[in-house]
Amino acid sequence: MTFLNNLASVLGLAAIGIIFLYRINSSNVWVTIGNTPRQNTRIMRLVLGAVLVAGAAAYVLGVVPTLTHEEWSIVLLYALIIWVGIVSGVDTTISAMEGALETQAVANEGVDYLTEQHQTLCERAPDGVDIDVGIDDDLSTLQDAQSAVAELETTEAWLDRYESYLDVREDLADHLDEPVHDLALADDDRLSTRVATLCENLSPTHYDDEETAADAIDTLEVVVDTYKRGYLPDEFLTGDDADLLNTAGPSTGQLEWIESAARKNARIKQVSGYDHRA
Repeated sequence: MTFLNNLASVLGLAAIGIIFLYRINSSNVWVTIGNTPRQNTRIMRLVLGAVLVAGAAAYVLGVVPTLTHEEWSIVLLYALIIWVGIVSGVDTTISAMEGALETQAVANEGVDYLTEQHQTLCERAPDGVDIDVGIDDDLSTLQDAQSAVAELETTEAWLDRYESYLDVREDLADHLDEPVHDLALADDDRLSTRVATLCENLSPTHYDDEETAADAIDTLEVVVDTYKRGYLPDEFLTGDDADLLNTAGPSTGQLEWIESAARKNARIKQVSGYDHRA
């Protein structure tokens, strides 16, 4: 029974000692002394080593107070409480600062990347195409940085939509005798004019919802591909469907109607073997 009591006392003392050393090691207070992570690590190791060496030296020299294991546990427990009380405020402050710095770094990196991507797209965009994406580069406060981080994914998605749109538009322009924008303004009823007008109407600029803008680009891609292969008939988007050419930013239902018409005509002509080059 005496052995078990002594063992429990020793284990309790060891546990408190380990917790005390761990708490010293994990405290952010060393960050206020060291300027780099390597210096912080060296300082922590130095402090831990000093504590262990001082304890061993005191034991060897016989200057260690004669206390029981229970009394040593209480001493270490009070020391732990005092230490935590001293550094807890510093730990909280430094943790908040590190979080703020990380947020600021992410915001700066993200905004720089998106700004560069936006500038590249603006240089690619032909006349009549505006890359209507706003990038807030005011990161003067933590709140500004947090807002910027929250918008990074959405802004990047919009830029991706514009990039896809420019790809399809350039593909169409390679198969037209006039610029898309100029042809869309032409006062005639040629098939190429109607396709160019549709291309103008399906620009992401006309949409507030990024997902619908993506659907519009998919529809435009189908129409352009069908037009390139000569599978769009001369009556495409005429008659009852002509109103679709007057709609900037067709709705989801209208997009489905346009795409269905393009695919249907393509299937009919593929089956018949007809190859009309527009």
